[in-house]
Amino acid sequence: MKKYLLFSLSIAILVGCASPKYRISDQDLKAWIAISNDMEQCINPNLTNQVSYSLLSKDEHTLIYQYGESILREMIGSYNYDVMMNDHDSYVYYQKKFNELNNNIKGNVLTPEQCQGFKTKFHNDLANIQAQRYAQKQAKVRQEQEKLRQQEERRRQIQNAPKPKRQTTVNCTSGTLVFDHRNCVITEY
Repeated sequence: MKKYLLFSLSIAILVGCASPKYRISDQDLKAWIAISNDMEQCINPNLTNQVSYSLLSKDEHTLIYQYGESILREMIGSYNYDVMMNDHDSYVYYQKKFNELNNNIKGNVLTPEQCQGFKTKFHNDLANIQAQRYAQKQAKVRQEQEKLRQQEERRRQIQNAPKPKRQTTVNCTSGTLVFDHRNCVITEY
């Protein structure tokens, strides 16, 4: 009896530990999917299938994902969102439910003003990201040019530096011989 009780208790503890810490409700998930699908359509009405998503740039994908996640965070609360994203079982549950429900939900839940707000915010954020990337590329180009300029300056300094004369003086009975690197010159007799 004790063995059975101990076995049952250990199984119950393991099952309790393996369950998700947060389970998003179907109602919350459906509402979020409807809003995020509407938001995507507001931003780019041509997003209809995987092929059209593959034509988006990395920055566009990132912004759309961030907007959707911020909407979800507002809907379920920051604490529940953080638990769901950081707990593996909660995240797996969320992904499973999302994949089940995503294609079955159509919604026109955003007003035209909200839609225009998302569109404007998206274009402004995208322009800012692209401007930042351009500025980073320009800074990198300037760094490379400065590095090349410094290398060229060092090369010029080495090339234009006065070269020391290589001379060897030998005292002889008949005079002093001075040898430089080109010829032999007798300087005195």
